[in-house]
Order: sequence, then structure tokens, then C-alpha cells
Amino acid sequence: MLSSLSDFLFWILMSIVAFIFMLKTNNLNLRYYSFIGMLFGFIIYSLSISKYLYNLLNIILYVIIKLIRIVFRTISYPFRIIILVLKNLVYLTFNFRRKI
Repeated sequence: MLSSLSDFLFWILMSIVAFIFMLKTNNLNLRYYSFIGMLFGFIIYSLSISKYLYNLLNIILYVIIKLIRIVFRTISYPFRIIILVLKNLVYLTFNFRRKI
């Protein structure tokens, strides 16, 4: 799943970069040499740095997911304490009534 997500994010980013580049350089005129250049760029990328970039993206996504988990746990901690205290109060209240 992480591989699919990183591939999807990569291609979205590269599509945006290609669109902006073509818009700035040739007013979005799509010529055959534009597609040939993108194809050769993809081939060079695939053969040279894709495995290194893939590992780097996996590390970055792992760190982002860990940070999100830490932030979520930090934010939810006071709420978990409040819920725990309320559960104990309810338990003690109902348990006290039963003994009498």
C-alpha cells in the first residue's frame, strides 16, 4: 500500500511540474518532442535514481506517519485521562450502591 501511495504522489507531483513547465516555456503547445523528452526523462529516471528515491520516499512517509501518530496521541491523551476518570467514578458509584 505504501508503494502505491508513493507512486501516486510521485506521478501527481510530476504531472503538475510538467504542466507548469510546459505552460511557462511554450504556452502549453504539445509537440511530439515534448512527449519524447518526457519519455526519455522517465527512462533515465527509472534506470538511474528511482530505487534510491523510492527508499527515500518510504523513509519520509514513515517519519510523517510516526509524527502524525505522536501528535494524535499527545492531543488525545487528556481526553483519555478524563474518560478513564469518569469510568472509574461511574464504576465506584454503582459498585458502592450494590454493597449497601
